[in-house]
Amino acid sequence: SGGGGGASHSSSYYAGVSGVLTNNGSGGGGGGAAKHNTGSTDPTSKKKSSASKNTSGGTATSTSHELKRIMEQGGSEAERIRTSIIRAAVYASRSGNHGGTFVGANGETYPDVSKAFSMHGNMRPCNRCKSNKQGAYHCRLRRKHKDPDYDGGDSAGVLAPFFEE
Repeated sequence: SGGGGGASHSSSYYAGVSGVLTNNGSGGGGGGAAKHNTGSTDPTSKKKSSASKNTSGGTATSTSHELKRIMEQGGSEAERIRTSIIRAAVYASRSGNHGGTFVGANGETYPDVSKAFSMHGNMRPCNRCKSNKQGAYHCRLRRKHKDPDYDGGDSAGVLAPFFEE
C-alpha cells in the first residue's frame, strides 16, 4: 500500500519525486473530472460519469486530451511536462502504483501515468516487447529491460539518471 506522494520514504530518490503521483495504491487509473454543467440551476454542481471517477484516490484536474494538446504544441512547457511524466512513471514503477494519476510540471493532475509515459515520454520498447505487443511502460519500467529500442534508440540510457535520483 503506497502513500499518496511517498513523503514517508527516506530514500533520496523519493525525496526528488515525492508528490508527483497521487495514486493511493488501490489500483486503477481514471479519467479527468467532468467540466460541464448538468443543467442544474446550481452552478457548482458537476456531472460525473462512471468514466470520470478515479477509484485510486487521486482525482485528475485535467484530461489526457489537454495533455496531448500541450505536448503537440512543444516548447519548454512540453519538455518540463515530459520530464515530470518520466519522473512520475519511475516513481509509480518503484512504488507499485501503476496507472494512477500524476501531477505535471504545470501543477495540473492528469490521469494514467503509464499511458502518458508511453504516449508522451518519447520512450520505445525493446524488440522483444514490441513483438509481444507490449508498450514502453511495461518494457522499461515494469520489466526494466535495458536492451536497445526496436527503432535503434536508447530509452534505457535516457531513464538511467532518473533511477539514480
